[in-house]
Amino acid sequence: MNRYVKLILGVAVVVAGLGFIVYFNSLPTPNPSSSPSPSPSETTEPTAFDIEGCYAYEADDGTRYTLYIDATDEKNFYGFKEYNNPGFDSSRGVFVGQFIDRIALGIYDFEAEGSRSKRQLAFLFENGNFVRMIGDMEIVDSVEKFKDLENLTKDYDYVYLPSSGCATT
Repeated sequence: MNRYVKLILGVAVVVAGLGFIVYFNSLPTPNPSSSPSPSPSETTEPTAFDIEGCYAYEADDGTRYTLYIDATDEKNFYGFKEYNNPGFDSSRGVFVGQFIDRIALGIYDFEAEGSRSKRQLAFLFENGNFVRMIGDMEIVDSVEKFKDLENLTKDYDYVYLPSSGCATT
């Protein structure tokens, strides 16, 4: 009788094992499209359309610098830049350029202290904000430009946050 009990137990274990295998193989597999997808900003490079809007840097002393971006296509933009400095000359003008590899690079055409000037500006789009980029400058054809675009550095003293109230003209 001992032999029959062992045989029945062995068959029961094999049947139970096969039952588990069949059960787990018949469960539906998760559908990849039903899982949350990463946001576009995590998976794709933003375009000029993604950065449209008003951004501002504000300091405790009343200083307010604004940057307004309006895309003309996926990489080109037209905008407006304004520097409001309490107690000394401020400037404002158009800012036209391209948005490539998260950098808005363009020419700021402005009037300050009674003269018209042009200067190249660069801003890195990072975490929904713009960080001012700085580097050595030189005058080329009456425009102050960066000497080397590959060696620009982030200036976290001037971070432009999404805002309202930008001048657009």
